[in-house]
Amino acid sequence: MRVGASRLPFIWCVVVALTLGTAFRAVRWSYVDTSVNISAAGDTRSWHEFFSDVLTKSVEYRPLLDVGTRVAYRILGMNLGAYHIIVILEFALILLALAALFDANDWPRVVASTIALSVAVGLHTSQILFLFVPLNAYAASLLIVLTVALLALTPRARRFEWVILPLTLVALLWLEIGVFIVPLVAVAWVMKAPGTTWRSVAAAGLALAIYLIARLGFSPGGVPLESPETGLGFSTISADDSYKLFENARWLLWLYNVGANFLTVLASDDMWR
Repeated sequence: MRVGASRLPFIWCVVVALTLGTAFRAVRWSYVDTSVNISAAGDTRSWHEFFSDVLTKSVEYRPLLDVGTRVAYRILGMNLGAYHIIVILEFALILLALAALFDANDWPRVVASTIALSVAVGLHTSQILFLFVPLNAYAASLLIVLTVALLALTPRARRFEWVILPLTLVALLWLEIGVFIVPLVAVAWVMKAPGTTWRSVAAAGLALAIYLIARLGFSPGGVPLESPETGLGFSTISADDSYKLFENARWLLWLYNVGANFLTVLASDDMWR
């Protein structure tokens, strides 16, 4: 196979990102997400008050996301076009990172990689990558997870294993999906990925421990790990209602959520195809 062919998945990523980006310019932001997040632009607290609040009073413990959002408003203001560009750039980088992970070096892998990337773009759940936050917490955190995956597969990355600790901690403090890094690194080590050793696993585990200490120690009232709102049966209940119902047995709510998510995956249509 010619060397140029291995670049086709990357070219495809750029073309798709530009195509969707062009269409995205004409699409209005979600009203609810936009109104909620734009309200943060009017925050008049001092930086001292702000840091104190995001570390101790936020139920959804995402201090770095709060800091990033505040900094973005201070630098970019209310320029929604700039946030459009950030969202598209994050989306393009996610696709390029996936293409790099697929490592297509022959025609069958090139075809398979292009199909896999097309499926990823077409997934209904991929729509969240276009969410206005305004920095899109999901896309940014996913980018960090993919970065760690690339490091795990790169032999030369062993010299920089220490970066897994700050990357994991930043991802966790940005959004909870950063926790995927911990099992990812552990599995990579077990499977003898060239860029990992036991030190990688220790670094990711230490970052998770620091995050849990910070969240459980600084969040209001020892904050539970559930979301402010949670599903129960076929409805959604508020944090106050869940607290009243499960005040003396929080483990029941955690068990319910874990079981519900497990059954959702088990009973999904894709699972049985």
